[in-house]
Amino acid sequence: MKKFSEDHGGVAIILIVIAVLLLIVGSVKGLDEGTGKVNGSGVASVVGNAYSNAIDKFKNSFDETLASGNVPTSGPNGEDLVSKTESQVGKYADIDGDGTVDGIIFADLLFGGSGKWENENRGKYSIPTITTSKEYYVSQNSYTNNLGGTAEVLSPTGKGNNRFYIMSLSDIDSNTHTWYAGAYDGGIEDYNIITSKEFCASKSNSITMIKKWNSSAYGNQNSMSKYTDVWNEVQT
Repeated sequence: MKKFSEDHGGVAIILIVIAVLLLIVGSVKGLDEGTGKVNGSGVASVVGNAYSNAIDKFKNSFDETLASGNVPTSGPNGEDLVSKTESQVGKYADIDGDGTVDGIIFADLLFGGSGKWENENRGKYSIPTITTSKEYYVSQNSYTNNLGGTAEVLSPTGKGNNRFYIMSLSDIDSNTHTWYAGAYDGGIEDYNIITSKEFCASKSNSITMIKKWNSSAYGNQNSMSKYTDVWNEVQT
């Protein structure tokens, strides 16, 4: 036994030292895809996460630099950009810059808001807000319409979130339409489920109803002989 200790004691000491070093240094088990952090223990994990954090900061800084280079400083012909510290509600909008006024701005999402159109128990609404948006410029200095009087016309430039909710200045046509006549008898029992009451959810609600109407989910299409359903005309 003494002989074994003398011959192998040095090896045992070396193995113990290596084990202690491994505990201190630790090990890396892999990368957590959800967090981007290194899984493991000890110094190896700390160093790995330090590198990961440094790479993330560099990437974010690089992305912001690239993005800032794409932010327009004026309209396509040098027009001044619209203020982001003042609401633009009540002005008109040319949403594609083709020179045709498409509607009037009734909500500015950089400012949001709330209100009611009946009483405290019914008709209350809240306008959502965003923190960043596209830039806009004055594409026409003056435009007059019976709905909003005389005001500037704004058009978007660059990329980003749409800033405004816009109401069309014209009806789809001059005819009278039913909403969905075939659904009047049986009703739409799940209407509160398939649609939303959130402010300005009309686009998503319309898309839902177009699909339901197209599949005759709640009754026959255009079931009244005198009038057609509005979904017969509204398909986009």
